[in-house]
Amino acid sequence: MQRTVWTAVVLLTASLAVAQEDPGVATTVERVGSASPEEMLVFARDATEEGRSIVKSLDKLIESSPGLEGSGRECVQFNYLAAKSLSQVGDAAQASMKAALQSGQRERADHEFRKIAVALKKGRQLYAEAERCALGDSAQDGKTRVKIDGDLADGVDETREVASDLMDYGFDPPDGSPF
Repeated sequence: MQRTVWTAVVLLTASLAVAQEDPGVATTVERVGSASPEEMLVFARDATEEGRSIVKSLDKLIESSPGLEGSGRECVQFNYLAAKSLSQVGDAAQASMKAALQSGQRERADHEFRKIAVALKKGRQLYAEAERCALGDSAQDGKTRVKIDGDLADGVDETREVASDLMDYGFDPPDGSPF
């Protein structure tokens, strides 16, 4: 149990370091500079409620999957415990942000706001991963697998022609979604 909590803390710490590079968190964090204290409090309240809802949903997922065994069950339980820890971090950050706003410490409030945004994003990711594990998805290792049924109608693979026309520009386009 203690090992799992420490793992969740490590995950949160790592996610805070990555948050500056993540476009989903970045767009939320960009709101900090222009958000009023009231807007920050509303976001924090909604985000922490969603975090608690994620934990409840994961708990129900564990209860509704009694036949889930082995690595699938371990995966769901790990994600449940990690999401629960992140929810607690979000709750604590909400209280700290509220206190910081009341005492006029805007920089501290901004920091707590960022923690809430990261905790929410990671909680959503953990929920999605746990659902995948509960369904027994074969792509649990994070590697996409493509299965093609059938064959080419005329024996010509048009994708080869398209692929040869593409050029590598040396950079990847920005992500369109934080998920």
